[in-house]
Amino acid sequence: IPNQSAGITIPPHSVFACVEGGTDSAVAEAIYASKSAGCGYTTTTEYGTPITVDVADGGTGYLTHVTFYRPQAKDIQISVAVSNANYSGTDIVSDVKTAVISFMSHKGVGSTTTPLEIASHIALTCNGAVAVGINITVDGVSAQEIAVLPYQTMSVTDEDVIVEVK
Repeated sequence: IPNQSAGITIPPHSVFACVEGGTDSAVAEAIYASKSAGCGYTTTTEYGTPITVDVADGGTGYLTHVTFYRPQAKDIQISVAVSNANYSGTDIVSDVKTAVISFMSHKGVGSTTTPLEIASHIALTCNGAVAVGINITVDGVSAQEIAVLPYQTMSVTDEDVIVEVK
């Protein structure tokens, strides 16, 4: 979203693409094939990690530089208080951590999530475990909603998820 709340400034007749997944060459070729002739690329380090790939220009044999971005990881910490009153698995802490990390790994560039969504995923996937409290911390500050910009992804590791059984 150029020049809007995300703050991405795109020069006239240019494109900004932040892409998660795919090989660098496949992404560059797809961007080149779908942009208009003469279109430029946003080139800055503010919006993720810039990647530049040379793509062959059809039958001419000329190489064209294509620039796109890989997203910045935004570190998220999640504390979950969980009730095991109806839990039927064997390791509630491991099950909840796995559920949270799995859920968050499907959140892509520019996505949002809330504690309610995380709690719902735990309820659906953790053998009767029920989240009774969730605290999300982003960059050291508690948050009611996680929102990442169009050039960021959420990064949650096993060490970022703390589970307390109530």
